[in-house]
Amino acid sequence: MTLTKVDIINRALQKLGQARVASTIDWSAAAQEAKFMYDEMRRVELRRRVWVFSIRNVAIRALNGATQNVTFGTWSSVATYAQNDIVTGSDGQTWISILGSNTGNDPTLTDGLWTLYNGPMQASQFVTTYSASQVYAVNQYAIGSNGTTYISLVNNNLGNDPTVAPGAWLVGTTYASGKFVTGSDGKVYQSLAGGNVGHNPVGDGGVHWTLLAVQASTGAIGWAVAATVVGAVSYFAGELVYALGSLVVYLSTVSNNLTNPTTDTTGSWITMTTAPSLSVVNFIYPIGSGPDTENTSRNVYILPNGYLRRAAQAPKSSQNAFLGGPAGLRYDDWNVENGCFTTFDFGPIVFRFAADEANVAIFDPMFREGLACRMALELARPLTKSKSILQDMGTEYKKFMNEAGLVNAIEKGAEDPAIDEYISVRV
Repeated sequence: MTLTKVDIINRALQKLGQARVASTIDWSAAAQEAKFMYDEMRRVELRRRVWVFSIRNVAIRALNGATQNVTFGTWSSVATYAQNDIVTGSDGQTWISILGSNTGNDPTLTDGLWTLYNGPMQASQFVTTYSASQVYAVNQYAIGSNGTTYISLVNNNLGNDPTVAPGAWLVGTTYASGKFVTGSDGKVYQSLAGGNVGHNPVGDGGVHWTLLAVQASTGAIGWAVAATVVGAVSYFAGELVYALGSLVVYLSTVSNNLTNPTTDTTGSWITMTTAPSLSVVNFIYPIGSGPDTENTSRNVYILPNGYLRRAAQAPKSSQNAFLGGPAGLRYDDWNVENGCFTTFDFGPIVFRFAADEANVAIFDPMFREGLACRMALELARPLTKSKSILQDMGTEYKKFMNEAGLVNAIEKGAEDPAIDEYISVRV
């Protein structure tokens, strides 16, 4: 039998001598109180301790100018969702489908078919070969015909090959919006509108052309050689990417993924069919940090969706140094604030954390019992008016949480191996 939140609510009611409910529509007054607090108490207990069943590992990358926020489409009662499709529920939370052919099952009301999505809400640009028909925004990337990855220095960058210097302006040529030319004064100009013909950029006064002030010391005019992004990026399972010229978002299903998502036939990528939308990350970087294209500032990593608290990043590494020797755990400079953390680390980080988990079927039995005790403790006063029951529930709560630690349902941190007897007897 698949357990649901109704079973936990009933267990809490049972502890208080209250009538149990048969389904999610059969709510007594007492059950309504329990239902109201369930999700909040669940998150509180998941955040108080690092429960083993709630631990997730997610690969996240530092923000750069090409990073896009992903907003997943709203759940629809008539849509059929594949396994790992992601939707936004009516509660505003993000849910991921546990099984395929998932139709008509509201994630906010149905247990066991959806679970809360614990992963990145930002997509990286999957860098492809430069295309003359693609409009590049500032900080977006393209691979030149020479194999070098370039970053655009301007918006509306259209038809300007990063490997080729801009040609001289010609009076009879019609220029598209965004096109670069070199004026008779030796300066580079960018066309402000399509159908631009017969307007000399020198002396134009900014009507049809704008002087291109941003130039790189390396790379073509309007482009710079990208120091931090290369064409062949290896993606981890669970990462989100998008390709320019398309609103499609792809989810990597495997790690060490070098496959092109736009042409993949191996199943290494899942095409998100839930109409996700992309938007620029309007993010004010904390003082001392910036995009990963900067070499002298900290990088910023957005915490994954569902993050509740940080777990040990290397739980099996020794913490207690023996006889003053090195402990094995590397110091990190991660500073968690405002939904992100800053660090001088770079590249992808496999981040280990305790996540918000709603699928009761995977809850540890000790957590289910402890959560029921906590709910009973909170309900004891308004439902029973009994101090003795209140005290009993407090005692039971402590008992089950302590026992959960004894059976390793709660992660305690690094585990040090026993000191070798040959060494210990000589200390």
